[in-house]
Amino acid sequence: MRICFWQSLQNALSKYINRETISYLIVGALTTLISFVFFVLPVYFGVGTIVSNLISHATGILFAYFANKIFVFRSKGWGTSFVIKEITMFFGTRIGTYVLETALLLLLVDVLGFSGTIMKICTMGLVVVGNYVLGKWVVFRTGAMQMFPKEAEAGLEKDSERSERFPS
Repeated sequence: MRICFWQSLQNALSKYINRETISYLIVGALTTLISFVFFVLPVYFGVGTIVSNLISHATGILFAYFANKIFVFRSKGWGTSFVIKEITMFFGTRIGTYVLETALLLLLVDVLGFSGTIMKICTMGLVVVGNYVLGKWVVFRTGAMQMFPKEAEAGLEKDSERSERFPS
């Protein structure tokens, strides 16, 4: 009975803790660091808080897109129109989770009176999970490849041409 429990636990954990999820968490940590640096530097040089925050978010999302595409989800399409559509979907999903988080914070903190710090931590967890699910099933692999098959195929053909010209 004990062995069965531990084996079941190990099987469940291996389903959710794997190369992809660990890579996602590492990319998330790096994205947070980059976003922070690109907030602090403009502020240090006299740029206003709102503009610095915009620079921070845009830089963080742009870094997150390429890092998730390459290291986490290993999306293969590099055709120009495919990348534009994929990055648009990525930015769209990130904006969507930002709006959801903001609405939840407004409701939970400002309307219902819960602790702002605790609710921010809870909503951040929700956003991390939401961004992962949207990245995996909407933006990369299945989503973009199925929504834009011609562009994906064109990008894959360009990749194979590059690898023929520059073998590794």
